[in-house]
Amino acid sequence: MRPSSLVPVGGFFQPSSEQARQHLCTAVDILLGHPPRQGRYAFDRLRNYLVSSGFSANPKFLIDTFLGSTQSATRWHIVDLVSKHAVLEIDTGVDMLVTAEELANRSPIRIRAFATADRQLVLSALAKAMGRVQAEDGGKLLRALGRLGDM
Repeated sequence: MRPSSLVPVGGFFQPSSEQARQHLCTAVDILLGHPPRQGRYAFDRLRNYLVSSGFSANPKFLIDTFLGSTQSATRWHIVDLVSKHAVLEIDTGVDMLVTAEELANRSPIRIRAFATADRQLVLSALAKAMGRVQAEDGGKLLRALGRLGDM
């Protein structure tokens, strides 16, 4: 006996009421059973990724994962955070698997990737972060210029 979902060409699938309920339950579990990927979730995911050992320098991965389907306010917060790491050498507030300086050294790769998606956003975030570094020590400023000098 063939499964009831296989119908002849040109025919229509007519599930029983029990099959229809099962399909709806599965769809709800799969589609609606996960939190939205906007706002706080996307930002927290980036914060955890910044310190992970699974760091990827692939620009397409970075753009698709962190900027691809985010709203403009979330994009700003993501790019702003990465810019702050590159310039100010701050920690993430989560368990640090890498030093703040190593995290800052990884950030230009992310910034270049994000600049391919939205250059104006990256420029304004970097300008904001560079304005804050002037109040910091000179060594931090030199390291920031060394990391970002070719941008």
